[in-house]
Amino acid sequence: MGAAGRPAAVELIEVAKSFGATEVIRPMDLAVHPGEFVVLLGPSGCGKSTVLKMIAGLEDASGGEIYTRPANSFVARFVGTPRMALHEGTVTDSGDVALGDVTFRPDAPVALTAGEPVGVGIRPSGAHVTERPRGPHLRGRVTRRDYLGGDCFLEVDISTEHAIVVRAEPEDAVKVGEFVTVGIRPGVAHLFSPSGERAGGLSLLGPP
Repeated sequence: MGAAGRPAAVELIEVAKSFGATEVIRPMDLAVHPGEFVVLLGPSGCGKSTVLKMIAGLEDASGGEIYTRPANSFVARFVGTPRMALHEGTVTDSGDVALGDVTFRPDAPVALTAGEPVGVGIRPSGAHVTERPRGPHLRGRVTRRDYLGGDCFLEVDISTEHAIVVRAEPEDAVKVGEFVTVGIRPGVAHLFSPSGERAGGLSLLGPP
């Protein structure tokens, strides 16, 4: 989010990159807003190409978050680190979006037809395990635990058909098979129309 309050199209938060014990990109922040033209300047070997590769999803970041607002679901599959998880949701009679037993509400009115399938994209770095949830949250069973650089991510089943990837602290003693409470940061869930175009953001309402 920029100084003017506009949401960034691409945002880097404390993004870092290391190859083994060699730190090549120190933790950095960057926000690029829609319509902006940004150039990375620096001498050869300073890390410009590495930063661009991380944004494009061609290189994994060793730490931090790379967050984008993709134009469509195709771009969402490849841009950003960690990759956005895409799920098929269903439009309800009230215009909300159901993902198993979990319900999301579009952040702005969207012309959708009840019963039609839509895409729900959730950036793993925006979902986190919490013991003291504030606001809407969901529960699920941990089925997998992985590490990306210094970050820990869990695969959590939130229904019989859907699993999401969430962030956890590496020192958390969460084991596979345990149930956890998951919070989702505002602005990290995306709605994609049946044609795959991004139709706006989604806010978690929680189980019905």
